[in-house]
Amino acid sequence: MSVDCRFQRVRDPFNPDNANPDGQPLSWEQVYANIREVGPESTILATDLGQTTNPYPDEGLGMFIGKLLDNGFAEQEVQRMVRSNPAQLLGAKTTAAAAA
Repeated sequence: MSVDCRFQRVRDPFNPDNANPDGQPLSWEQVYANIREVGPESTILATDLGQTTNPYPDEGLGMFIGKLLDNGFAEQEVQRMVRSNPAQLLGAKTTAAAAA
């Protein structure tokens, strides 16, 4: 039996009030470890930023992408998590796939 599962990453490590179940703040290292554990092929990056105390959604997602690239994730992996995986889930074609 095959099961298709995606993990959406929206937890806000920009906000120190966001905590793990144990009450400890979510660290960027934990975000990286969580993604590496399940793999970029099973991860979708998204943002729920935009509150008055947080960056705008596009700015925050850009910061998230930059942190991933600065911490060993390849550009192809990030593109997969931001563009290809969400498109596949929605049944849409990415710009690269549409051009092919």
